[in-house]
Amino acid sequence: MKKITYILLLLSLSLNLFSQDPQVSQFYFSPYYLAPSFAGYTDGTRISMLYRNQWPKIQKEFITYGFSADHYFAGLKSGMGIYFMQDKAGVGNLTTQNIAFSYSYHVSITKNWYFRPGLQIYYQSRFLDFSKLTFGDQISLSGTNPYTIETPSMEKIGYFDFATSFLVEYLTSWTGIAIDHLATPNQSFYEMNESKIPMTFKFFGGYKRYQKGDQAKFKENSITGMFLYKAQGKYDQLDIGGYGVHQPILAGLWYRGIPVLKSYKGYQNNEALVFMFGFVNDKFTVVYSYDLTISRLKTNTGGANEITVNYLFNQNMKLKKKRKKTVVACPKYDPYQVD
Repeated sequence: MKKITYILLLLSLSLNLFSQDPQVSQFYFSPYYLAPSFAGYTDGTRISMLYRNQWPKIQKEFITYGFSADHYFAGLKSGMGIYFMQDKAGVGNLTTQNIAFSYSYHVSITKNWYFRPGLQIYYQSRFLDFSKLTFGDQISLSGTNPYTIETPSMEKIGYFDFATSFLVEYLTSWTGIAIDHLATPNQSFYEMNESKIPMTFKFFGGYKRYQKGDQAKFKENSITGMFLYKAQGKYDQLDIGGYGVHQPILAGLWYRGIPVLKSYKGYQNNEALVFMFGFVNDKFTVVYSYDLTISRLKTNTGGANEITVNYLFNQNMKLKKKRKKTVVACPKYDPYQVD
């Protein structure tokens, strides 16, 4: 089983294949991951952190870290933010790091309609420990590991990339699109080869319903339903579900897959159920989620564990009462958001 796993991981790191962006289940609590339109989507400063351990049963699992800080500048009607993300995958320690700057602009179309375009520029670097990879000519029945005839590649590459997004809000509902990897940079570790990263397209939206009377108590009691569809190259994915908040408790359930429209070699596209639980208040949010794999890999991977932490400070209470906008895919539990 271990040999099979190593072979699968090696194939997933093939330098001639397109790489996919890191998987994140709590995209609504990771604003830097979802779309640059969410930069500065509070009335002050927000700090967000992410940790994800995917497939813990497999040796050299996939680990993702993320950190972001953003702020809303009321006088400029603009949000600005920076973020750092690192993703490490497989036996070759294939490491991807992003350092990004995001900008968004808040446009009031009418009293209840808002438009928020966003732009992101980032530098992405990739590292690969070629010495830890196992190739076909190194596998022998004697158990020894002879030297490979494969030519070593560069162990580090880097390039600039861009993303843009558009968000439309109406009261407590929203929808938006985001396009990432606009530069389609070459990610190959071999100078003579070309392996461009395909653009990623995201379509997302949702609706949040508050229970009346909670705003006066500075407590939140709400239900939120959301979806995210994304496509990159020949791969696509749909996340749909929701969560409820009865402050200070948060709980939710999500489904990932496209079972009716998509199938692979006769198997339905069912990927995972995501269970979520957390604690929230007006400034602090911590959420844990577990991906229960429901595909054919369910007995071999161990699912995924993910934790997000968000903290709000320097929030302008007077501005909140004057400026009305909805709470969308970011953890901004604000009783002044809804009249």
